[in-house]
Amino acid sequence: MEDWPSPNEQWTNNMLEKHMVIAQEVVEVVSKARQKQQLKLRWPVRRVAVKAPSDEAAKALATFKDVVLSQANAKDLVLLTAQQDFDGTQLTIQPNPAAIGKVYKQWWSKIATMLENRPAEEVKKALEKGEFRIGIEGQIVRIEPHMVSFQKKMPDDVAVVETPHGEIYVDMRITPEIQAEGYAREVVRRIQQMRKETDLAVEDYVKAAVKVRKEFAKLLEPWKAFIGAETRSRTLALGDEPVSEEYVVEWNVEGETFTIGITPLHMAEALGEFTKIPHITERKAIALYDAGFKTVASLQQATKDDLARVEGLDAGEARRIREHFESGGAGEPGLCATCGAELPENARTCPRCGEPIEGAAPPTFECPECGQPVPQGAPACPACGHRFQEEPEPGPEKAKVVVTPSKAPEKGSVTACPFCDAPVPQGATVCPSCGTSLRLAEKGAAAATTLRVEVPETPAVERSLPDLSASSTYLVKEETSAVSYRIFLQAIAKGMKGFCVTRVFPEKIRDQYGLPGVPILWLSNVGKEDTVRPKDLEKLSLSLEQFISREKGIVVVDGIEYLITNNNFITVLRLVQALRDQVAMHAAVLIFSVNPAALDEHQLRLLEREVDQVLDFRA
Repeated sequence: MEDWPSPNEQWTNNMLEKHMVIAQEVVEVVSKARQKQQLKLRWPVRRVAVKAPSDEAAKALATFKDVVLSQANAKDLVLLTAQQDFDGTQLTIQPNPAAIGKVYKQWWSKIATMLENRPAEEVKKALEKGEFRIGIEGQIVRIEPHMVSFQKKMPDDVAVVETPHGEIYVDMRITPEIQAEGYAREVVRRIQQMRKETDLAVEDYVKAAVKVRKEFAKLLEPWKAFIGAETRSRTLALGDEPVSEEYVVEWNVEGETFTIGITPLHMAEALGEFTKIPHITERKAIALYDAGFKTVASLQQATKDDLARVEGLDAGEARRIREHFESGGAGEPGLCATCGAELPENARTCPRCGEPIEGAAPPTFECPECGQPVPQGAPACPACGHRFQEEPEPGPEKAKVVVTPSKAPEKGSVTACPFCDAPVPQGATVCPSCGTSLRLAEKGAAAATTLRVEVPETPAVERSLPDLSASSTYLVKEETSAVSYRIFLQAIAKGMKGFCVTRVFPEKIRDQYGLPGVPILWLSNVGKEDTVRPKDLEKLSLSLEQFISREKGIVVVDGIEYLITNNNFITVLRLVQALRDQVAMHAAVLIFSVNPAALDEHQLRLLEREVDQVLDFRA
């Protein structure tokens, strides 16, 4: 990775940074209003309004309007003067019983009810002209200004927040347009989750179908292109017809049932090969695929006429494809065969895509012993035999050396290396097998000897188990979960209550480790008692939190890799964070058994940061 560039002080704009802070604070206000209203970020906010903003806030929001709209997922941002009311403000009338009863004692209750049922704007306008009249039991009653008051009220889905930058209104009312966009984004998330579960490459395409009520299909129709683009769906069917794709899942989306199916098209490999041809973009590669060229071999056999008939390709591009294959697929001179970028002279890798240039000489360095060029990564100089890699450090035990004398080699014969016993041509100064220098052997007059080194195997030493601390979370690195269960059993033997979460069938765990009276939660989709589905992290978290708060015992989780596979890593990481907090508060102990080979390196690092101690018990 590249280092961060050094800052250039002349580009510092303190005013711009101050404005960005104001924009961030406005976005934070919107986010908190969303949380309070339980409105997901995927659902857009209808409008954000700032009433009577300060001069700095007005400039900041004008400068960073697009940033605020994007980060807050809002459709509109408006600034209001102190005299302007927010669109949607409701005026309500409040009768004054004391003032009305003083004049119309027997009718004050009826008058109050009638006033509350009248439009507040109508009453207010009449009072501004002097008085408002209503009829009761054949009598005209005059309402004077002191008999009522008026208040402004916001709709339930509009939040009002007072800030130093002005009064902020967050309009979260759901219109049909916002409802359509919200459901479209929910469908996108479900299809992306299904793509992940089928191990599809990011660049691969699918065929998708969504079964939903006709009203919702009509609602989502304007967003069909958006859903297709976001999920890389070549075709997308929306309607109430049954879904017959390869992978089908029924989802509950905000109370509506969506049946979604996808069929992987496995186009990525072919498109990747096609785009290696100079000037062939992904769009043109798709056109070739749709025309029936599913492999490079089929494209190579196509004539210029065949290619000219492909919709989306012109005659010049057809000619280039043929020239590419006729030149052996090396691409145009001076152009990268992978991405078509221009190549600098003597380049070994493409400056755009980083792919190695076919036919380029491998990088070399100068041997410090003889000065001859040596290929990068070579263990020894091919000219003089000088080795560049350090010899392995000797083991803790002394090696047993067996010396076997042998006759001096005859001239022109093949001798044996005194270290590795490999055959060495007569006159060679370096062993071609191990790289040991043979110059000293040439100078000596004594007969050659063969050295055999016998190093006894170091007996495996079983590591002692660590002492556990209360309010602590541990990550145990191991190929199997055996060490975690040994630590678990040791804690139970000392009197701690235990709880086990495992991917293995519970009876097998009990047969292997005993665990008398220990509750075991099985991670499985079977749906039996004492099981939890891997996607139901809420149930898993609740079960563990209840045990931790009640028993303050030890929990072992064996199967975190299975949870990551069925959800996504960030979701499981949040579960780890939540459980660690519970363990810390209730003086409990939590153990995660992890096989590092099953996780990406960055995932393992993030997990290590969320525990109190990492225990490495790998062989």
